[in-house]
Amino acid sequence: MLQRSISDGEFSKTVLKMLVRRLKEVGQERISSGSLAAGIKTISVWHRCLNSGNKGFLALSAQHAHLMEPPPGNALAAMYCTYVRELLMVFTTAKHAWHRDTVFEDSMVGRLDAPQAATVAPLLMNQMKVLLRCDLQGGLMDIKTRCSVHYAINLLILDGMGLFYAIDALMDKVIVLDN
Repeated sequence: MLQRSISDGEFSKTVLKMLVRRLKEVGQERISSGSLAAGIKTISVWHRCLNSGNKGFLALSAQHAHLMEPPPGNALAAMYCTYVRELLMVFTTAKHAWHRDTVFEDSMVGRLDAPQAATVAPLLMNQMKVLLRCDLQGGLMDIKTRCSVHYAINLLILDGMGLFYAIDALMDKVIVLDN
């Protein structure tokens, strides 16, 4: 249902407000395994909405990326927020959801010339570095956070695969520029 809601421009704002409000609510709870899990899960839901393919929601979130604040005392959520904010910054700068670029669709990389590829490649490499620093595995130890962390890791892996593909294809174009 949430996926359908974000495809409607009017509801996109409502969904964004709900996610921001939930992050704030989780931050006000006493720190426990449950509140840590809720913080990670809320960021995961936001991340999943960003990956839905709806560029309107992605653009709206990018305009309001400053509202994505991890709950205080939740180191895992802080790492995860850092990555999602980086994803939004790259989208704002490069005007495309590169982490969703795949070989199964018409790739945006194929439309870039070598100089454009040389401009986009460092942005994506930085996004990949931030993704790799997002080490959530410690959250798998606690039974209450395990499911939320597992879901977040799955989303990060999917982004990593798309980023790797895009970076690899961009590097092929950049190498052509050097020759």
